[in-house]
Amino acid sequence: MRLLADAPVPAGRHFELLPDWDEPDVATLPEERNAAYLLNLRGVASPLPAQFFQDLIHHAGKLETVDSYLVVTASSDVWAGKLPEAATGIRVVDIERPLPHKVVEQYLPAGRVIWLDDPDSSFFKVLPAESAPSEAVRLADVIGRAKGPVDVDRLDEYHGWTDTVRSWFCGGSKDVESRAIRIAGAVLNKAPAAVILDSADVLLRAPEINLPQEPGGLLARPDASKRLEPAGMSFDPASGTAYLVHASQGPALLTYLWTHHIQLSEVLTRWLQEISSGPARGNLDVLAGSLTTLAQTVGISPVFRLVDGWLALNDGGSIDLVGDLLSDLAVHPTLGGKIRPELAKWADGKSQPARQQAIAYAVARKFGRTYTSQALNRVRSLLRSPGNEDVRQRALKALRRLIATPELTALTVDTLVKWISAETEKATVEPDIFLSALSPFQDGKPAPEPLLQTLSQEKETGRAIRRRLIEGWVQVADRDNRTGFVEDALLDWRRAAEANLVPEEPFVDFMVSLGRHMGHMDSLFLKVVKAEGRLKDQLITRIFDDMAIAYDRASEGSTSAGTGITGAP
Repeated sequence: MRLLADAPVPAGRHFELLPDWDEPDVATLPEERNAAYLLNLRGVASPLPAQFFQDLIHHAGKLETVDSYLVVTASSDVWAGKLPEAATGIRVVDIERPLPHKVVEQYLPAGRVIWLDDPDSSFFKVLPAESAPSEAVRLADVIGRAKGPVDVDRLDEYHGWTDTVRSWFCGGSKDVESRAIRIAGAVLNKAPAAVILDSADVLLRAPEINLPQEPGGLLARPDASKRLEPAGMSFDPASGTAYLVHASQGPALLTYLWTHHIQLSEVLTRWLQEISSGPARGNLDVLAGSLTTLAQTVGISPVFRLVDGWLALNDGGSIDLVGDLLSDLAVHPTLGGKIRPELAKWADGKSQPARQQAIAYAVARKFGRTYTSQALNRVRSLLRSPGNEDVRQRALKALRRLIATPELTALTVDTLVKWISAETEKATVEPDIFLSALSPFQDGKPAPEPLLQTLSQEKETGRAIRRRLIEGWVQVADRDNRTGFVEDALLDWRRAAEANLVPEEPFVDFMVSLGRHMGHMDSLFLKVVKAEGRLKDQLITRIFDDMAIAYDRASEGSTSAGTGITGAP
């Protein structure tokens, strides 16, 4: 970080890069002028290939010519290759792990740091010498919130609430309801209290638990606050939400249940499936976040078993939950490197369309916004080999979402045009995907967001997007089997402009440019221009003006060429 901070680049020109590739590829790294980049390879599991180091030498030379810098952070296992001895412009630094005690000192006042060496303190020698820096930071946070040098609760929190959680499940039927509410709170922390309590009630009705309901049902029970309090939860009457008093107890509880309470974990797997299509249906993102935390401690295998169970239900709610979960896992700093290759396999597996639908949903979430290039590759696989029509429609919806995201529009449109053209050696997708992805109408209803972004962006980025749009239309129009669908698609763009769904002036400018590339007398182009509507006269006038300018320039060129020949010796 100090190397980046010292780089002589303007303020605001520091960028973090993620390994957004299926295979390590230096060609995906940017080369803008006066920029400082940090390529963070944390979470990458496999060693970088030899070709990466060869290409890095060439990339360093290009960065030097534009006064830019790149810092790559990687473990020694990932940075396993060697740069050629002739490599210049590249400096490799081995960074030793800081002493954990020194890390704690950076976060705490001296009066609390000494608790680590005080035999009378709860925190005496709790930090092993080989601890990771992140573990030292976590301990510093716990000590910072301690009531004093002796704080058994904070010590238990540091150890993962082990003693506390075990005390909740020491046996007996007295606290069964509170245990169910604790479990529901652990997976739905900060959700509406009604959702948490209803989910707990579903668990209590499971055949393996079957807690008899009191006569009078809900009227025999206390209010939300009184039911939540014994389970270590607080209730906010203003918002109606409920939350754990100690948020870190949620992950600790889930870890305990899946590693120690084996029989109950099977019941909970089925329960999670039930509530995801029941009381927790509107809080799937919260549920997915909790399961991502669980995967950090118990691994991805138990979570994937849950996923397969949900997908077997083959209903929209379960598929959406899996998509949310996969998205969270895919962007996780340590788990993501293992998850993303699995998503590639799932996207190619047309024999399991429910998995493919979940991938499409993940693309439309954080995964697509964070690892856009990889997400687009997954969309291409889904569109080329969909298990059913639902997969195709979900993939198309995810693609439209990426186009409509302003910071992703340029990359997504560029990739889409490559798919339908000969620019890529890999198999392409059908050109109608280009038309459908940018259509301003869906099922007869206005849905202009993707097209709106492509026509609204300004400066060089906007001009580059419009150039790619024209190239895409030329690719579609050059196909031998033109159909009315192609003509209708371009007419829809015009109708959207006439209905003020997209900006009028950029659309007219686009049509003028498109005429230059398709040919002003192209039959499809003329039909769209001459169709009745508010923009007809404006389009005809602008296109004739453009043709006149082009004719004058051509005439001037001919005159100049003729003069040059006449005067030649």
